[in-house]
Amino acid sequence: MAKDHITPEEGAELQQLELDYLDALVRAQEAIKAGGMLSEGFLKADAEMGAIVKRRREILGLSGQHWMA
Repeated sequence: MAKDHITPEEGAELQQLELDYLDALVRAQEAIKAGGMLSEGFLKADAEMGAIVKRRREILGLSGQHWMA
């Protein structure tokens, strides 16, 4: 079940995670253009985005729930 509230620290972390995600997304797009989806650059950026999404879900209390929750 999702949390009812988050702390100011968690809010700040969520904001930073959003910026980190957007940065990784840009790098993933550039890597696809340069070398395709099997390139090392894309795979690294994709893994980073996955870790960011996982941490975001932890903060929001959505771990273990369906990915669309």
